[in-house]
Amino acid sequence: MTKRLSILRTITALILCLLSSVCVSASNERGYQPQSRVTWDAFWELRTEGVTERERATLWLTITSNSPISGQFSIEPLKVLGLFIEPSDRPSYSHQNRDGQRFYLANYRYDIYPSRAGTFSLPELKVQVTQKEDEYQFTSDSYRVEASAQPREAMGAISTSNYSLSQKVTKTDIMSGGVVTRTITQSAKALPGYLIGQLPPLVFLDQSVELTHGRESHSISDYRGHMTGTKSSNLHYRFVEAGEYQLPAVEVTWWNNAKGSLEVATLPSIDVTVAAPPPPPLKERVEIALFELREQAPIWWYQNQLWVFLMGVSVVLAYWLRAKIEKQIKRIAQRLVLFKQTSVYWFIELMIAALKPQEAWQQAFYSWMRKKNLYSINRLPDQFEYVKEQCHQSGSLSRVGTLRCVAKWEFSLISNRWNLSDINPK
Repeated sequence: MTKRLSILRTITALILCLLSSVCVSASNERGYQPQSRVTWDAFWELRTEGVTERERATLWLTITSNSPISGQFSIEPLKVLGLFIEPSDRPSYSHQNRDGQRFYLANYRYDIYPSRAGTFSLPELKVQVTQKEDEYQFTSDSYRVEASAQPREAMGAISTSNYSLSQKVTKTDIMSGGVVTRTITQSAKALPGYLIGQLPPLVFLDQSVELTHGRESHSISDYRGHMTGTKSSNLHYRFVEAGEYQLPAVEVTWWNNAKGSLEVATLPSIDVTVAAPPPPPLKERVEIALFELREQAPIWWYQNQLWVFLMGVSVVLAYWLRAKIEKQIKRIAQRLVLFKQTSVYWFIELMIAALKPQEAWQQAFYSWMRKKNLYSINRLPDQFEYVKEQCHQSGSLSRVGTLRCVAKWEFSLISNRWNLSDINPK
């Protein structure tokens, strides 16, 4: 009996050894089996509620793999007509469990801005992943984006939830010929700077002011996930003349897509004082005058050759005939002296005096009487009866009536000189 028990124990031990060796060999065989194949996939995902034209929407390109993601990505650039795209530089990494299996994710962010309403088709993108000595290539799926239209009130306006204007100037007290630079900065939330519209045209009423548009710069700032775009425009005003000026105010109408209403952002006008420049030094003024003379002399000579020639001939003739000219001048002067002693000249003086006030006119008339040796109104000839009556009644002399009497008397004197005398006087 004891022998049978020992035999059974021996057989049982042998069986257990065989089973353990089989399990060990099976486990060893499993350890040397090759690993499962690495799989990659890429797809688009929209994480915003709808897409509206001229507003930001966020698309995500999600790359998944069944193995930990490392290495370098190379993604084909995304280009869609009518769609402004701002891709991210680096992905964000995460992992998910699906059906009891872990998947690793790399998420690339794409901010898109539709320029119009309609359908936009995103093409398949080629993706290349390089991990140490391994290289994987695959393509993403395609995607369609439906962009809805803005309200009619928002047509042509900047669409954002927050918009602001700011300005600064270099200097407002300058001299004529100087330049004032005005920098206007536009800031819009969730909108890149290069997509912010142009400023409205600034009309300057004074035509003497020259307006030049300088360079524009734009930037994007991101703080805690809130993106703000800025656009700066430089305006150069050149003032030629001195005076008081005013840079025009700025008014921009924009669409508040958070409130669904139109709003207006304004900038006040800026006062500018332009002073006249001090005169340059005497030496500089002389140099400028000489330079202008050298520049204008050939032009003047070309335009006035004939007149210069005639003037030269006149000077030569005047020098050649100077003796005769001097004699004629003396003769004319003598005649002028004699003419001043004539009644005609005195009458002309009296006519000129009639245009003066009453007191000056009467003094001129009395002076004319003295030249005629008439020292009293009562001694005037019979032609002056009207003057005598008026002088006795009112004590003043009428200009028109007095001149008429003087003219009649002078005409009678001149005519009597040339009258023929009687052949047979009585």
